[in-house]
Amino acid sequence: MSSSACDQGVRIQRLLPDDWERYRSIRLAGLTEAPTAFGSSLAHEIAMTEEVWRNRLAGRAQFAAIWQGNTVGTVGGAQDRENASQALLVGMWVSPDARRMGIGEMLVRAVVEWGTAEGFPTIKLWVTEGNDVAERLYARCGFARTGAAGRPDFSNPDHDALVEMEYRIER
Repeated sequence: MSSSACDQGVRIQRLLPDDWERYRSIRLAGLTEAPTAFGSSLAHEIAMTEEVWRNRLAGRAQFAAIWQGNTVGTVGGAQDRENASQALLVGMWVSPDARRMGIGEMLVRAVVEWGTAEGFPTIKLWVTEGNDVAERLYARCGFARTGAAGRPDFSNPDHDALVEMEYRIER
């Protein structure tokens, strides 16, 4: 087993609108490696303008994991549009060469700490059914399955057969 991310010098950084190129790069890497894990498509996000990337970062707490000078993971925290008293953990991804180091836990913890500091009593997320690695990560971080399930509401036809499971943590 690899040593922990902290032992490896991984740091978590909150991305700001001026960091849009770093965010774009890691997001596109995630969409390339796991095209059905996100509510978008690579083609859609490649076409997004600088303004869209900057606005996305302005409207959420987006975190990046930096290891050996490279961005190797990302996750976002945002207010839930359906329930303003809750936050969502969104867009979680860690590069395959940086997995099993604890980076996922560091990123999840960053969103939970952000959500707690912002006064959200509940943070929820959705995991594609069958993504056992992600489900184990979120369970280790204190999230529990709620029993709610649904189909992603995305315009990507590759996602039509997917089912997502809801998880949440109460703070």
